[in-house]
Parts: sequence; C-alpha cells; structure tokens
Amino acid sequence: MYAEFAGQYTSKEILPLIRDMLTYIIEFEGEVPGTSSSKECGTYKLHNLAEAKKDAKAYLEALENPILDYPA
Repeated sequence: MYAEFAGQYTSKEILPLIRDMLTYIIEFEGEVPGTSSSKECGTYKLHNLAEAKKDAKAYLEALENPILDYPA
C-alpha cells in the first residue's frame, strides 16, 4: 500500500484516510489487480491477499493509540 499527498497535512488529518485504506484491504474480496503477469506488475508473484490482510490488521491495531504530535 502506498499513498501520495500534495500539500501540507498533519498526522491527525491523514490518520482517518490510512485507517480507511487498511479497512478496505481487510474487507477486500476478489481478484487483486496486477497479479496475473509481469506486464501488470513487476513483482506480481509477491502479491498475497491473505498476507496483506494480516499485515493490514496488525497496522490497524497499532494505530489504535497513535502518537500524533512529535516534538519539533
């Protein structure tokens, strides 16, 4: 998973989007895009939905008590 943001945002503003992205992965069913050939993705053999869901759950749990403001 990756995300790109244009502009200046705080962690508090981005965190809901990250949570939504992780939830989408956890709930996803069906064929994963880019998994059938190297033309679609150079690392297509590494795509694994079950592992992605497992990792997304772990990240989502880790975000239950995030540190949102770091000292300058």
